Amino acid sequence: MHLHYVNKLEIDRKATGRSLYESRNDAGLTQQDVADRTGWSKQYVSMLENGLCAFTDDTIKKLERAIKDGYWKRIAKEPEWT
Repeated sequence: MHLHYVNKLEIDRKATGRSLYESRNDAGLTQQDVADRTGWSKQYVSMLENGLCAFTDDTIKKLERAIKDGYWKRIAKEPEWT
């Protein structure tokens, strides 16, 4: 029997990437939108979402700003429910 070893860092990257994907979608943003807002390539955003790259503090801060701005701009455009 062979056991596949997955280290904790790999799991954390995948979980964080999934969270990025969900947050981006909730904000109504595409990968290209996030890339444009952060100055990164669309491919790099995809790699982050798929857990293929490590998240640094700076990476997370840039993503928070890019997604938060997108989320609030989307909310501002939505009609108010009365």
